[in-house]
Amino acid sequence: MKKRLKLFRTILSLGILAVLILLVWKFCSGKGEAEGFQIENTPMRIERIRNIAHLATISYKDEVVIDSTEYYQSTTELVNDKIAKITDPDNIKHALDPYVKRKLTLIVKGEIRYGFDLKDSLFTIEEKEQEIFIRLPNPKILDVISTPSSTKIFLENGRWKDHEITIIQQQARKKMIDHFLDMKLENQAKYKLEKTIRQLIPPGKSIRFRYP
Repeated sequence: MKKRLKLFRTILSLGILAVLILLVWKFCSGKGEAEGFQIENTPMRIERIRNIAHLATISYKDEVVIDSTEYYQSTTELVNDKIAKITDPDNIKHALDPYVKRKLTLIVKGEIRYGFDLKDSLFTIEEKEQEIFIRLPNPKILDVISTPSSTKIFLENGRWKDHEITIIQQQARKKMIDHFLDMKLENQAKYKLEKTIRQLIPPGKSIRFRYP
């Protein structure tokens, strides 16, 4: 009788212990789940979304050919320049052109980074029950990278100063931007970022994106 009573107490104690362990496990896992899925405007959460935005940045590389041509404005200017070129071993080959005073052709390589600047005040996150509202700024050109080392002189007729070459390089930069904007990648950039953000949100949460 005593052995049965002792066995019963042991089974009862083990049962109570199992229930307590189960309750503690559910409490802890439920707490972790809530912390993991909660979306709010805390610095850590916002920084995580900002890091995601870097992954959604589009990189576009281009190479453009651009030139600048200067013509003679008078006969006197033509004669004086031809005499100067004939006496200059580096420019004597250009002395035969009867119209062009100077010409410079550059091949410029560059890279455009296009995406989202989430340091913008328009970026906000708000959660209401089962819906998450994320407001994002429109994508834009973040940077245009073109260095002197990526510029090649294809043709140089006459003397060109450094600041004049810089002006032509700026024209090449604008040409790259025009090429990129003609591709109209705004919707593609939005889709890429939204898809990446959705992968972080658990099922059952509805996400609404809003742009200005």
